[in-house]
Amino acid sequence: MSKNKTTLYAQPNNMNSISTVFYFKEGSSGSNISGFTIVADKAGIIVNNSNNIKIFNNNIINASDSSIIIENSKNIEINHNNIEKNNEGINIKSSENILINKNNIRENKGNGIRILSSKNSKIASNNIENNNKSGISLQKTSKIEISNNNLNENKVNGIELIENTENTYISKNNISRSSRGILIDSVSKNDTIISNNIKTNLENGNEDQYHNAIGILFGYTYTDRNEAPTIESNAFYGNSRFSIRANIDLIRVKIGSNWYGSNYESYSGLCPKITSNLITAKLVKSNNGYKLIFYDGDKVANNLASFNVIFSDGENKKTISVKNGVAAYNSKNPANLVSVWVDRDIISVNGNSNDPNQGIYGFDSSAYDTGNGTENIGIDNSPSNSKSFNIASKNPVTEGDSKSNNPKEIFIEDKNPLKIEDNPYLSYVAIVLILSVVFIGYMAKKR
Repeated sequence: MSKNKTTLYAQPNNMNSISTVFYFKEGSSGSNISGFTIVADKAGIIVNNSNNIKIFNNNIINASDSSIIIENSKNIEINHNNIEKNNEGINIKSSENILINKNNIRENKGNGIRILSSKNSKIASNNIENNNKSGISLQKTSKIEISNNNLNENKVNGIELIENTENTYISKNNISRSSRGILIDSVSKNDTIISNNIKTNLENGNEDQYHNAIGILFGYTYTDRNEAPTIESNAFYGNSRFSIRANIDLIRVKIGSNWYGSNYESYSGLCPKITSNLITAKLVKSNNGYKLIFYDGDKVANNLASFNVIFSDGENKKTISVKNGVAAYNSKNPANLVSVWVDRDIISVNGNSNDPNQGIYGFDSSAYDTGNGTENIGIDNSPSNSKSFNIASKNPVTEGDSKSNNPKEIFIEDKNPLKIEDNPYLSYVAIVLILSVVFIGYMAKKR
């Protein structure tokens, strides 16, 4: 059942199914579908009650249902296919041990990939773009791994977890330009979201206007009875409303350390109901240039997602990727380095120059679209119990210097917004007011 460069159209009685090009009925095993262009009427490929099927190197387009439907099956591989302009991309139901790897899944009217009531499956290294609903949708699933995918410009969510999800592992994905990067609207149990690049999610016409432009959103199915998923070592930046937001019914969601595009909590884009430590960045000298090092407390954030920063010498700019928590800038003349752009901050050897109370090198930071989530519609804005992190390095640090990992370089100020500082002039004002009251009372009696 393998051919090359052959175009097949849905026809009555073709492979035992009207309007479906390939149909594997119960008991099929060990077949391959490879090298076809499949122009489907209803579905391109249906695998039902079968096992050990490989679907690879196909071009599947224009299906009014899903390009590929896998149901009540196991040990299915879907590799290197182009799945485009179907009603839905790949639809998995009541199946296990499914591998979806290195496919291009784009411009489908529904979800790119939908997995329902299935387990023990992997979605890896796919390009999932421009789908009209979500890139990946999981519902009633267990032990699903989602890794190294590029999820870009899917209209609703990059990834959504619905109803019940358990032991989901989401790592090293690039998730951008959807209404929400990740939606957690499930009774999430032992789910992990680690080392993902979640950026520039924005308002894009989704009807749910108050819950979009968000990196991660905790939906209404998620409750305080849930143990929060492990969310750590992710990079959030450029999300135009919030980095992470919780639904209005939640009291507090405590998660791990992440990079939120700034060394300052006020620029983190966190909803007041989210408690999280900030991964912070510091520029240090190295033997042949500089290194921008990201710290989780006093340790290098080795598991931090990879993303780009810009080194500048005042005239030239060079883009460097962060790998294992470090971006290395090698230069023949490193003395010329001025600063590093890291999303919302500029960091120099003299410390972080993006003080929230000042601008950025004279730049009016209030006019800069930081995506700091100041529009807290439907959110409890009561003061957070989390600390405000204020990062500053008084002197440049040299690689190999014992101070390079010294937590004393990080100054933590626990700021109480309700605290009133003592003012010596208040005493004088109080005395004058008391004397005035006494004098007015005396004059009133005299009359």
